Amino acid sequence: MFGVQKSRVGSIKFAGIEIKWGTVPDGASTLRFPTPFSNACFNVQISRLGPVIINSTGSSSPGASTVLAIYRTHFDLDSVIGASDKSELTYLAIGY
Repeated sequence: MFGVQKSRVGSIKFAGIEIKWGTVPDGASTLRFPTPFSNACFNVQISRLGPVIINSTGSSSPGASTVLAIYRTHFDLDSVIGASDKSELTYLAIGY
């Protein structure tokens, strides 16, 4: 019914709304969407997949990252997890 990509990185469009999801490379400060939103991106949610290493250089709490700015083509983020933690971020973005 809808054109959807069934993978760890994908997107779907329906009724004028676009939803994109994927993973963020460790230590990234910018994530470019594989394909830009047609007009705008309204919201990006990020989640840190655990576990993280306690007593490492970063925070030991899951999800200790923040979206700083959202654009049609990408989003900027600040990850307070240190390079030694090596846990993965996932994102879900909604726009049109």
